[in-house]
Amino acid sequence: MTSSLRERLTSGFGAASGRRRLGSWLAAALCVWLFALAASQRIPPMQSPDEHSHLARAYLLCEGEWLLQTPAGESSGGVVDRELGELMHPYLRLSRESALRLRPEEAQALAARRWSGQEAFLPIPGTGYYLPFVYLPQAAGLCLGRALQLPVLASYELARALTFTVSLLWLLAAIRMHNPGPLTLLLLCLPMSLFQWLSPTVDGLAHAMTVWLASAFVRLYSGDAGSSTALRVAWVAVLAMLVGSRPYLLPAFLLPLALALRRRDALVAFAAAAALLGVLAWYAWVARTVVDLRITRSAGTAEIAGYYAARPAELLAVVRATLGDTPRLLFYGRSFIGILGWLDTMLPPWAYPALASTLAATTVLCALRGSVGAAAPWLLAAAAASVPLVFAAMLVGWSEFPAIRIDGVQGRYFIAPALLAAAAFGAPIRSARRVPAWRQAAGVAAWVVAASGAALGLVAFWVTLTLRYH
Repeated sequence: MTSSLRERLTSGFGAASGRRRLGSWLAAALCVWLFALAASQRIPPMQSPDEHSHLARAYLLCEGEWLLQTPAGESSGGVVDRELGELMHPYLRLSRESALRLRPEEAQALAARRWSGQEAFLPIPGTGYYLPFVYLPQAAGLCLGRALQLPVLASYELARALTFTVSLLWLLAAIRMHNPGPLTLLLLCLPMSLFQWLSPTVDGLAHAMTVWLASAFVRLYSGDAGSSTALRVAWVAVLAMLVGSRPYLLPAFLLPLALALRRRDALVAFAAAAALLGVLAWYAWVARTVVDLRITRSAGTAEIAGYYAARPAELLAVVRATLGDTPRLLFYGRSFIGILGWLDTMLPPWAYPALASTLAATTVLCALRGSVGAAAPWLLAAAAASVPLVFAAMLVGWSEFPAIRIDGVQGRYFIAPALLAAAAFGAPIRSARRVPAWRQAAGVAAWVVAASGAALGLVAFWVTLTLRYH
């Protein structure tokens, strides 16, 4: 057989294998999408924390309002269609009263509500810190539903479906870029993650963007992605959009620094510097302009940050009191795995130790299997540095002042940093060195344990939804 014939045959087999893999991925994605649509129907509207505020912020984009207004004596917010506001009230009541169920005639009346064209002001200060770009999928669903003259509830469902679809596409793009590994799979299948993925808020999209950001970084850092200018610029833009909606992920800007140093990449260095300055300017501006009257404090966000920066001993005492509170730490762990609804719906008792065990076992096995290589320390550093910023953000933005302990921290805030850390243990970059058999066995075991944990997460999630809402 001539060398040219051998090359043609090898190329043909490789192309066929690639088509089969692509077909398998598309089939899996379709199954996930269909499951998500079915599961989302088990969750009534407005059941995710502050979901009504996020939905109202998305509606403002339909009206061309990218920033919040602050009328005298009011928290920051905007004007929304009265019927959207009326739709929120019964479902918010459902979120507060676990024994409440909507009667069939009530559900039919809610489903029949249509856009009125009359607007009323709604305070939504908690959304003012997010760059509005993360609300584009929800806004597109609401705008399309209104344009098609669909009822308000049908427009809501369209927004929810579109938000999840966009998040799933981000995740597929991340997997095509680089396999993020079994630990990422398990984190995305935790009941808390699933609940947020199926709600039209920003968590699901932010988690998908985090996985894509990490996967693209691994490829760019290893040199596998070539020198595509479009990819590098898009990567920095996604980083800015993500950090602009998740302030505690500011350490993720370590990643373009690492890339610029390794690849001597002036484009990434310049773009990242401009993006970082833009994000910092955004947060500085909203800290001075967004008014939140839900909490009464004697100083503004900037003043509180300066106060603790000048008094490290007092800051340390607050942190020590927070981390020394055992029930609080237990809440962090459980709300990381899953406390659904407005933090009032517990999973079955067996779910917490079972999922915590699979998380721990998968982490150990992934560490034994090995990391993605030289990119791993940067991902781990960005993840580790993000954790204290979760507490810092809640200290200056939500806790009483002066604080005894830091209030407002939820376990789900740590999922995005965990996804960054998990990406460090994704599929290893190709190496000429032979992988020892015990490392290969650890990798297989990690996938088995992660898949088992994901199945447990799905069962716990479905059972909890059924008991809580049906």
